[in-house]
Amino acid sequence: MASILEADRDVGLSLVLSPQDLLLDLTLSNTSDGGLTFHRLCHRISSKTPVCFAADLVPHEADWRGGLRWISTRYPAYFDPPNPAADTMAGTAAYSSYETEFDVMKMRRMAIRVNWTARFDFPYMGMFLPPVTDDHETWTSYPGTPTSVAAMED
Repeated sequence: MASILEADRDVGLSLVLSPQDLLLDLTLSNTSDGGLTFHRLCHRISSKTPVCFAADLVPHEADWRGGLRWISTRYPAYFDPPNPAADTMAGTAAYSSYETEFDVMKMRRMAIRVNWTARFDFPYMGMFLPPVTDDHETWTSYPGTPTSVAAMED
């Protein structure tokens, strides 16, 4: 999909290539005067092996999301996951060291679905698990607190 937008008039036009087409080697080039060219390469076209391509010109507002809205509606199988559980997991995520209780419903309203733990238990960058004799031997972690394999497992 390539979109050309004219913000002053709030108009846009997207050239949408069908995702159902055989895509062997597709490139897009542009010129300094605004020209855009899609190149479809590596197709062996002959009378025995015809190749058909589909493209649509889609007018919309001056926002690339107009073209994306159209293509996702026209070709939903390429955008909607087949697993219905994906909708319950879809959203944004955080990678933080914040591990205390927080307002889960507030996070869900902000579309946060996953809060990965960013732990800095390593003694220094590159030594992510120091050689220890057992799971209870402690070392000083990067933020300066003592930890151990047993503590990380907890």
